Amino acid sequence: MGSKKVVKQKEKVYSTKKPTNIEDPEAYLKKRPVWAFKQCDLEHEKWSIKNNEAFFDNILSKLISYEGMTWGEIQSASGGKSVGNGTN
Repeated sequence: MGSKKVVKQKEKVYSTKKPTNIEDPEAYLKKRPVWAFKQCDLEHEKWSIKNNEAFFDNILSKLISYEGMTWGEIQSASGGKSVGNGTN
């Protein structure tokens, strides 16, 4: 009836899977956040951050203080009672 064909493998196939690009999942902790609230507009009457007092008083000062830190430093500084310095 039909002829039996044999597949010729061009290269050897391995059964174990290994990632070709190995990256450190903790690498982001060494990077710095990318925002610049130091340069935000504080004077415009419509879109000034000063118009939102809760944001301006509580959040903005923290974000500005985090600008020079790495994500790892931010995480340890605001980790809460069990982690960090307890200043959250």
